[in-house]
Amino acid sequence: MDFSIETPQGLFEPSVVIVAGFTGRDRDAVRAHIAELEAEGIPCPREVPVFYRFPPWILTTGSEVHVAGENTSGEAEIALVVHRGRRYVTLASDHTDRDVESVDIWASKHVCPKVLATELWSLDSVVGHWDRLRLRSRIGAGERYQDGSAAELLEPMELLARLGADGAPDSFVMLCGTVPAIGGIRPSDHFTAGLEDPVTGRRIDLSYEVEVVGRESGSR
Repeated sequence: MDFSIETPQGLFEPSVVIVAGFTGRDRDAVRAHIAELEAEGIPCPREVPVFYRFPPWILTTGSEVHVAGENTSGEAEIALVVHRGRRYVTLASDHTDRDVESVDIWASKHVCPKVLATELWSLDSVVGHWDRLRLRSRIGAGERYQDGSAAELLEPMELLARLGADGAPDSFVMLCGTVPAIGGIRPSDHFTAGLEDPVTGRRIDLSYEVEVVGRESGSR
C-alpha cells in the first residue's frame, strides 16, 4: 500500500490493523456508555480502552466499499501509522455494521473495510497541539454528521503506551477512536471526512461510496 508522505514515498505494509475502542478522554462518560450497551445486552470489554486486532487486508484506500448489510456507517477517526520506528498521522473511517455491532463489536468491525487516506503527517509535527486537531464528516449529499476535536479522545502517546504493554508490532495502523454522530448513528451511501490542523492550515480528506452487495438469488 503506497502513501504520499512529507518525506520521499515509501512502501508501507502493515502487519496488523488495530482499532482502538472506548477511547473517550472523559472516562466517566465512557463507563456510562458501556453500562448503556450492557443494559441492551451488548457484550463489552472489562477494561478500556480496548484494542481490536484485524488482518491488514481489511484496509483500503479506494473510493468505494462493498458491504453485505444495509445498516452500516462510517466513523471519522485519526489513525496512527507506525513503520520502522517512525510514527505518522492520517485520517481513516472505521466503517461498521451496526446490526452486527448489537451482538459482537469485534465482528461488526471485521465485516467492513477500513478506509484510509493516502496523505500522512509526522506525529511530531502535530503532537504539540494535538487537542486542536478537528475531525469532521458528512454523509449523503453533504449532511453534517460529525464535528469534534482530538481533545475528546485519549492522546496518541497514551494509546501507544497502553498498546505497548500488550506487545505492539513493528509495523501497524491504529485507528484511535471517533467523535459523536450529530443526530445519532445512521447509514448512508456516501461518506466524506476531513482531519484539520488549524495551526498549520493543513487538511487531510477522504471520500467513498458504499455499495450494498445483495444476496444472490438462485436461478429458476
